[in-house]
Amino acid sequence: MTSMMDVGLIGTKSFYEIYKNALNQRDVLTPIACSIEEALDNSIHFEQLTLPCQYLFFEEASSSSYILITTALKNGKNVIIEKCQLSHSELNEMYHISIEGNLNCILLNSSDYYRFYESFQQELKNPFYIEMLLEYPSDQTGHLSKTIENTLFECMLNLHYIQKSEIKQITVKSAKLFSEQTDFISLQFDFTDGCFANIKLIEKPSEPSKTIQIYQNAEIISIDLVKMSICKTTRTSNGITVNETNVAGIDIVDKKIGHFLHPENGTKNQANSILDKFLAKEQSNKIIKKINSLNE
Repeated sequence: MTSMMDVGLIGTKSFYEIYKNALNQRDVLTPIACSIEEALDNSIHFEQLTLPCQYLFFEEASSSSYILITTALKNGKNVIIEKCQLSHSELNEMYHISIEGNLNCILLNSSDYYRFYESFQQELKNPFYIEMLLEYPSDQTGHLSKTIENTLFECMLNLHYIQKSEIKQITVKSAKLFSEQTDFISLQFDFTDGCFANIKLIEKPSEPSKTIQIYQNAEIISIDLVKMSICKTTRTSNGITVNETNVAGIDIVDKKIGHFLHPENGTKNQANSILDKFLAKEQSNKIIKKINSLNE
C-alpha cells in the first residue's frame, strides 16, 4: 500500500486511537472510524462510509463480524485483520473470495511472531528438530481443557512460523495426570523434509513456562515466550558463541503497521496469509478429534 490512501479502521475506540496515531506518523490520510456494532446495526451506512476506502482494517474477525468482512471483499475492498476467531469453513470461504477477487486479505500474525520469529526468519536453515514445552500452573483448574482449541491453534501457528514443510504424520498422546480432566498432551510431528517436532502441553504445580528449542546445523535457537528472550548458541570457526536478546521492548504496533501498509512485502515464508491460518486451523481440529477419541 502506498501513502495517502484511504483506510477504514473497524473496531473499538482504543483500537482506532492506537492505529490512527501510528498511521499518521507514516503520512497516511486520517483513517475513517467505525465500530463493529455500528456497522452491524446499519450496514448501508457502513458501506457508504467506507466507500472511498481501498483498505479496511478490522480489529477482529469473529462469527458476528464475518458478514462485514465477506461483504467488503465482495465489494472489492482489500482487508486486513488483527485478530482472528473464525471457524475452519469461514476461513476457507474468505480465502476463496479473496483469491477470486485478486484482493489482499491479510490476517496479521500474532504478537509472538513479530516479537520473536520475524527477526530470524532468514536465519532458519532447515531445522531437523523442534521442541516446544508449554506449562500451565495447576491452580488454573481445567485451563488446558477449557482453552484447548485456541491453545492448539496457537501451537500450530508457532510451528508454521518455524517449519514450512508438509506434515507427514501426527502422533497424539493425552493423559489425566493430576485431575479428572486432560492435563497432559504430547504431539509428535514428522515432516516430509525429515524434520521432527515434539510439543508437550501440561498443567502442573509450577510457574507458567513457554519455551521453544530449534535445532539446525551448527546452531540451537532457544525462545522463552514468558521471559521474552531469544538465545542463539552457534558453532563458529572460533568456537561456540552464545548471544541472548531481550525482545520485550519491540514495538509490536509498528511491526503490524508495516504489514498493514505493505502487505505485498509478505513472502511465502511468513505465515501471514489466510491459507496459513486455514492449514493451522485444519491441523488443530484434527488433533482435537484425536484427543477426544483417546478420552472416549
